[in-house]
This record gives sequence, C-alpha cells and structure tokens, in this order.
Amino acid sequence: TPLSRSDWREFAEDAGDGRVLVRTRSIIIESKKHNILVDCGIGSSGEAMHHKLKDDNVLIDGMRALGFEPSDIDMVILTHLHYDHCGFAIDDDGNPAFENAHYYVQRQEWDDATNINDLTETSYLPETYNGLMKARVLKLVNGDYVPALGIRLWLTGGHSAGHQTVLVKSKGQGLLFTGDIVPTRYHLRGDIHCAFDLFPLSVLTMKKQIIKLAKKHKWYLAFPHDPDVPYIKL
Repeated sequence: TPLSRSDWREFAEDAGDGRVLVRTRSIIIESKKHNILVDCGIGSSGEAMHHKLKDDNVLIDGMRALGFEPSDIDMVILTHLHYDHCGFAIDDDGNPAFENAHYYVQRQEWDDATNINDLTETSYLPETYNGLMKARVLKLVNGDYVPALGIRLWLTGGHSAGHQTVLVKSKGQGLLFTGDIVPTRYHLRGDIHCAFDLFPLSVLTMKKQIIKLAKKHKWYLAFPHDPDVPYIKL
C-alpha cells in the first residue's frame, strides 16, 4: 500500500527530500564459545554515504561501549548483502573488518550480489563485500543452517531471494532478528512492505508465518530499522 508523507511522519522523523530517519541496527550474541555479530550497518564507502543522514561510526563505537572490540567477534552473520546491512564488513583497505571472524551468507544471496542486474544495482555495493571471498572468510550456506548452539539461520527469501533471518534460543526464550522481512514494527502490518522487496508476496507470506510463530513460542522480534523500538514481544 503506498503511504503518504503524513502517514510516515506519524511513525518516523521527517528527514526532508521525501525521506524519513530510520536506524541501521545490529545485534551481538554472546555465548560461552562465540561472540556473534548479526549485520553490520551502512559503513563508510563512498557510494553508501549518499544514503547516510549522519556521518558516524555508530557500529564500532556501540560495540566498544558494550566492551567488544572488532577482534573479539568470531562470527558475522549477514541477513543479506544490501549496502545498509554489510557496510562495515570490509575496512577501508578492503580487508575483513572483523579479522577473527567467518562471515555467514546464503549462497543464493552471494550469487545474486555478484551478478547484479538493473533491478538490484541500487541495493548492492560490491566494495562492501568483495573482499570476503578473497580473504577466504566467507561461509556460504544453503537454506536453514545452525552455525552454533542455539543459533539458527532461517532462509526466508522475499526481500531478496537469499535473505535470511536469525533465531536465537537460550534458557527457554527466543529472539528472532527479522532482517528486512519486518524492518520496523510498522511493517508488521500485512499491507505494508519495503519498496526494495524483490518478492513482496513472499514477504507477506513469510511475515504471517513469523508473526504466528512469534506468538506461539513467545519470541521477541528484533527489528533492524525501527527508529525507536529495537525489539518487541507480540
């Protein structure tokens, strides 16, 4: 459903030029064996900066505020390879920014990101991920996958063919990082989807499934782009 600017103003701050201010949010999963980063923001590549409303290093600064250095991360999970989710994957020299980590991406997503077409060229910036294969830190997975105890990668498709969400289970509780299937709490509405969704009907189907499972299992839902609310329980 197309929304007017006045509709969006009720949800997010108007940033001018037909834009609204949202966040690029990551999460860190700390376990006895792993420090896992899920998604890594816009970064500072030249092209990505055109989409950035604030020039900052919020991901790394935020990690350090929590007591983590980039070298502490041993696993990076990328829901997909759009520029606003993998921007800090590579440092300014083209090397993996998290030097002790392997990076987990769906093989379908990698194939699409390395074979860009007219429809996807505004979403993928190869300079934000090309160095991962060269550095041999890339782990390509096919479908649902368990990279560590209590962590499940769930291939959803929809936003892109290789999009995945991340389910974390611990001590009887669950949290699903929704990726861009549900980028904000506002997108829980069935009639709202992201303009960048390549397969909007698949997004709708998957969104309904996520909501049903979240209610049944009492999962928290964590959103990558909500301006105010990082997570909720339905």
